[in-house]
Amino acid sequence: MVTTARSAAAGPGGQDPTVVPRSTPPGVIAGGSRGSAGSPANRYAPPRERQWPDRGREDESSEGTHEAADQRYWVTALWTVTWYAVPLALAAMWIMLGGAGDQRGSALGSLRGALPTAAGSLLISLLMAAMLRWAGRTWRPIWVGFAAAAVGAGVATVVFSAITGQSLS
Repeated sequence: MVTTARSAAAGPGGQDPTVVPRSTPPGVIAGGSRGSAGSPANRYAPPRERQWPDRGREDESSEGTHEAADQRYWVTALWTVTWYAVPLALAAMWIMLGGAGDQRGSALGSLRGALPTAAGSLLISLLMAAMLRWAGRTWRPIWVGFAAAAVGAGVATVVFSAITGQSLS
């Protein structure tokens, strides 16, 4: 039990109404008698509103967060590259392990021919990753990288189709 000095604001029994006993559930304001419906003890205190960081304002307290934010951009870019590199490596390994010599050479030639297009797609995806990371900082870098790779590949397909004049269908 919490003991306090008796003051003018003390309620019945000599307890200070600002002292919250341990048995009070979260959100309930202590004080008053527990029996009446309108007593302060039966009022619910709403949760505090969530404060979102202000992107436009910089102050002294956020000095250490710039390094963490920069690191998030690099991690996001790394995940974006990974979402391109893993399928490319798997395709190259599948080509190397399967097929006859002529088929393997033809497939590797096609893969080499597609590398400039894949590099352009990767560049667009890296730009998308930077924009997505800037716009939404609540996503994890792995999923921002995935979204950037998917959207960047789609944008690259449309751009390259427009440049070459080939139909998408």
